[in-house]
Amino acid sequence: IFAATEPIDFRKGRAGLVAIVRDRFAEDPFAGDLFCFFNRRRDRVKVLVWDRNGFWLHYKRLERGTFERIDGGSKRIEI
Repeated sequence: IFAATEPIDFRKGRAGLVAIVRDRFAEDPFAGDLFCFFNRRRDRVKVLVWDRNGFWLHYKRLERGTFERIDGGSKRIEI
């Protein structure tokens, strides 16, 4: 599981998130790993994963509270 340490623009869809995985993370989006992206307020998350037939894009919005901040020295952190 890889998580972005910086917020992303949540208007991005599958293609935009795949580009982030390739360009910023320097990872292979087709490897089957899970890639987590958070919005600026950290109350929403998008999870991108490849499953041999196509991409799954999971989306979660919290009604209350926020996701914990993930700190790291790079653009992504491996969990």
